[in-house]
Amino acid sequence: MTDLRDWLKAYNIKNSMGGEMAYNTIQRMLSSRWLFILPGLEHSR
Repeated sequence: MTDLRDWLKAYNIKNSMGGEMAYNTIQRMLSSRWLFILPGLEHSR
């Protein structure tokens, strides 16, 4: 998980508030089922 955090930081990927991605933020993103919506289907509901 820390490797992923370091990778996101290296590519300057920020959270929704404009800050750096925290360990807990990444953990919540990976456990969220909404993260895995197929491209193109997110507006078909």
